[in-house]
Amino acid sequence: MKGFLIQFFDEDGEFKKPENTTDQQAQEAKLKLYKGSTIVVDEAGMVGAEHYKQLTEFALKTGSRLVLVGDQKQLASVAYGNTLKEIKESLTDDHKAALTVNMRQKNKEAQTIAESFRDKNPEQALDIMKKSKEKLYISKEKKIDLIKDISKNYLESKAENKLVLAYTNQDCNLINDEIRTLL
Repeated sequence: MKGFLIQFFDEDGEFKKPENTTDQQAQEAKLKLYKGSTIVVDEAGMVGAEHYKQLTEFALKTGSRLVLVGDQKQLASVAYGNTLKEIKESLTDDHKAALTVNMRQKNKEAQTIAESFRDKNPEQALDIMKKSKEKLYISKEKKIDLIKDISKNYLESKAENKLVLAYTNQDCNLINDEIRTLL
């Protein structure tokens, strides 16, 4: 199901087309929320206070259930308020659940590294990375070689459209500088 904005619905859960919305956008968002619907908000930490107010009012008016999925330690809302954190703190334990098993990293070593960073133990994580037989850690020398290879491949590519993704702005600047020196 495609995402939709709560303003596409009136207080009874009926679809309405907001101003400044194309017919195509409205058609893509069109669905019916029934009394007692479950509204799931993914990445709920990114929702600001005003949108939570609208969601809560809507859920109460339509008798819907509001399920918030997210991590208040991740990306915060660009709008006012750290609302997910405040909501979490106000709920009793029987109204919230927590993911306690790391399902993202499949490799045990990578999982331990991620959990070490999570547990505010970067020294342990870096130590594991340095000792790892896997390519989890790139030395400064290898990084310079990698940047040279990326830049060379970029310039040699015959592709009409090219895209290079870098992890940090510093990496991006290093790649750009290397490409310029090769021109």
